[in-house]
Amino acid sequence: MNHEDAKNLGSEDRKRALIASYDDTQLTKLASSLVQTQRVTSLHYLAVGEVLDAVLEQQPDLLILSLRQFREEAAGAVSKLAKSHPLPIIILCSGLDITEARQALRSGAISYLPDGFNLQQLPTIAQIAMERFAMIASLQNELQRSREELDARKSIERAKGILIGRRNMTETEAHEALRRMAMDQGKTVRSIADTILSLSDILP
Repeated sequence: MNHEDAKNLGSEDRKRALIASYDDTQLTKLASSLVQTQRVTSLHYLAVGEVLDAVLEQQPDLLILSLRQFREEAAGAVSKLAKSHPLPIIILCSGLDITEARQALRSGAISYLPDGFNLQQLPTIAQIAMERFAMIASLQNELQRSREELDARKSIERAKGILIGRRNMTETEAHEALRRMAMDQGKTVRSIADTILSLSDILP
C-alpha cells in the first residue's frame, strides 16, 4: 500500500523522502522519525522493482530503502536509479555486512546502515546524505566540465595545426581564422574546430 502521511501536506519547503520497506512496523517507525523534517511518502513493497517504479513516478529527493539483505536485485535497482534518476539513497539492512555495504555503495547508494540504529538520528543522517550527494554531484559536474574544456582545447589545437600546415598560417592567424568562422556562423570555436577535423582528409 502506498500512502503519504497527512502531516506532511503543505510543507512545500521540505524535501520529499520516499521510505520503502518490506515491513509495515518498521515503515511506520521510519516515517514517524522523519516526518518533522521531510515530506514523507511510505511504500510497503513486495519486490524491489516496485521501489524503482515509485521513484521514477514520484521523483523524490531522497530514498530510504530497507532490505533484509542487499542482493543482486537490489544492486541492479540502485545502479539503474543512479544512472536514470540520480538521488541520495540510504540503504537499511537487517545486519552489518561489510561485503554488502561495499556493494551498496559501489552500486550508487550514498549510505548503508544496519537495522537497529538510533531512529532519532535519522533526520540528521538524511540531511548529511543529501548534502554529501550534492557535494559529490558538484564535483562530478566540475570534473566533466574540465574534461570537456580539455577536449575542446585539444580539438582547437589540432584544427589550428591543420590550418598552419595547409594554409601557411601563423598560430595567431589560425586562431583568428577559427574565431572569425565561429562568429560568422554563430557557432563555438570548438564546433568549428571539430568540423575542420572531420573534413581534414578532403581539405586542400
